[in-house]
Amino acid sequence: MKTKALKTLLKYWQEIIFIVSIGLLLFEVTRYNLIQNSIDGWDIALLSFILPLFVCLIGQFYWNNKTLSIIL
Repeated sequence: MKTKALKTLLKYWQEIIFIVSIGLLLFEVTRYNLIQNSIDGWDIALLSFILPLFVCLIGQFYWNNKTLSIIL
């Protein structure tokens, strides 16, 4: 049972690593902005790019949509 779940997980290792890295980047940007209590134009641009990318990656991981994968 564990080997089947592990094989399924290893099948998507690239997507998982990419989702985790984008999620960590999103977390660090928001944490830094909360600590500094200041948001400038670069932070807003970065968040407006990272957040939709993060949502699309998670959606691609679950639905395996060919059109979404081409766009990403």
